[in-house]
Amino acid sequence: MQKLIKSIALKYSILDAYLIKNILPSFIFSLVICSIVAELIGISFEQIRYITEWELSVAISIYIHYLKLPSFIAIALPYAILFSTLFTYTRLSRNSEIIALQSFGVSLYRLAFPAFVIGILASTMMFSLNELIVPSANYKAAMVFEKEMNVDRNILDKYHKRNIIYKEYSAELETSKKQQNLKFILFAESFKEGKLLDIIILNYSNHKLTEIINSNSAEWDKNHQKWKLNDGERNLLTSNGNFGERIYFKILFINNISKNLWDYINLNRDHREMHIWELYKKLTIIKNMEDIKAMLKLKIAIFRRYTNPCSCFIFALLGCSAGINRQSKANSISRRFILVVTVILIYYTLNFLVNYFCLSQVIPISWGMWIPNVVAITIAIFILMYNNQSFVITKKSKRKTGNTKQRTILKFFQR
Repeated sequence: MQKLIKSIALKYSILDAYLIKNILPSFIFSLVICSIVAELIGISFEQIRYITEWELSVAISIYIHYLKLPSFIAIALPYAILFSTLFTYTRLSRNSEIIALQSFGVSLYRLAFPAFVIGILASTMMFSLNELIVPSANYKAAMVFEKEMNVDRNILDKYHKRNIIYKEYSAELETSKKQQNLKFILFAESFKEGKLLDIIILNYSNHKLTEIINSNSAEWDKNHQKWKLNDGERNLLTSNGNFGERIYFKILFINNISKNLWDYINLNRDHREMHIWELYKKLTIIKNMEDIKAMLKLKIAIFRRYTNPCSCFIFALLGCSAGINRQSKANSISRRFILVVTVILIYYTLNFLVNYFCLSQVIPISWGMWIPNVVAITIAIFILMYNNQSFVITKKSKRKTGNTKQRTILKFFQR
């Protein structure tokens, strides 16, 4: 019994090595080609325009391409694994090797296993690239480009450096309305050299405006762990909303504004330039502001970090399932490519629709973002099951096909 188990394990290990040996060269070639195409479409044409019209130096352009390369490799990974598995299993089917292996009792599910393993490894590689290398490289590329083009991102509204509007809510909920009480709203003209300039703070209590503070500047005091306002005035409001006492100050420390404001202002990175733990940190800050739209966008960006790498093993299974076919005619091969393109279109159409419905709060983000992956892998498994059933039905009628190939493969696996 032990000898039988060892012989079966050896047979399957050689089979895996044979299939992986056929997939890997095609995968590497596809990865190189897809990465080049992605980079050409992504930034190359735009960089040419900047070189010709804005006199961007060629050396800087090449350096930016180098920094952006990891992100385009990550984008190319699912397509590379798709093409490599599709081409490899199509060639094995065309040479009747799949039929020969089936006649020895090797199921299509077992033949698909090496492709699935490579897909898992590619998913791990994609996730690692997106978390360990891509954000830092993207940020550095942006900094190099902005410095060369004399662009200061501190003046851009999307990085919270100008026309700042910040608000916080209390942690306690109203039991009747299930809503948080507004604590304050802060308006600032700009943030420069560690200081907020031209500030107006509206303090609230029980949904009523109780205080208006005007200040020339504000900064975070590390020693006191509080915000320090400079040169301003406090206007206290009465219970009926009229102006009451007015207090002028040179320096004023305030307790109700937390350090979250400082973190919010200094998060001057796009989500593509942030690691996943930084995205979670930003989400925590935005939650205090109750900015629903920003929260939804950030949650979608976080879930994309998990769902996108899964496309590697989904596409690996899809390429394998579509590539395995008992027909080797040209029209059969073209049908496989049409099938793969159709599934990819369905996958990305679902991605677009899910993104829209999640932003509209029609479906929850927590499970809605997984819908395209679930649908795509279901289709891939169905194709594989259908092909396996077709092979079982036609096994007897195709017994004579590829007898020479069977003997060759049998000798190979019995070495």
